[in-house]
Amino acid sequence: MLGAHYRVTTLALVLLLALFGAVLVGCSGDETTEDTGTTEELTTDSTDGVTDDTATEDTATEDTSAGVMPPGSDQSAQYKEQIPDLEAQVEDNPEDLEKLQELAIAYYQTADYEKAVETYQQMLEVEDNPEFHNNLANVYRDMNEIDKAIEEYRTAIDLDPTSVIPYVNLAVVYGFNGQPDEAAAVIQEGLDNIDDEQAQAMLEQTLQQIQQ
Repeated sequence: MLGAHYRVTTLALVLLLALFGAVLVGCSGDETTEDTGTTEELTTDSTDGVTDDTATEDTATEDTSAGVMPPGSDQSAQYKEQIPDLEAQVEDNPEDLEKLQELAIAYYQTADYEKAVETYQQMLEVEDNPEFHNNLANVYRDMNEIDKAIEEYRTAIDLDPTSVIPYVNLAVVYGFNGQPDEAAAVIQEGLDNIDDEQAQAMLEQTLQQIQQ
């Protein structure tokens, strides 16, 4: 677990992720879009978190962590107002991934992490999607449940080894957890599996930031 040090460095992590324009947790109220495994899921919260990965075209649920306001921001009241309506829509159609994503983001933005977790788990019951695992990992990360976050990032990578976001998010978590060797190994794994030059540059930049 990252412990107090993780909580203290959360802001730095968010800034790092924002630098990449990535979305850690996919909780940024941005609707749904196809592949966002390269930056949205970069890492920050979501939900958008180090970056929210939402690389599926058919599921409309892009990760929006990067540009998302953190819980407790001026927008949190707006998200809170949306929750009852979103809950009602999800109750009527519990397999509507777009509305589930919006609800997860609203919960995240109002710091109701437990319900955000439950909502992402509900989404995974509908579809075992790597972006959903990445976004769920972002929520666990912000709950300081680091072991669970690592497990979910790893699942996201296993399901889609070509999506850069989970690699970045996982490497950053390892970095802030004082595990630079593990972070470097994750970055190298990403470089080995991803051919896109922009994504490779993102991975290399992430490692440089971690090593500073």
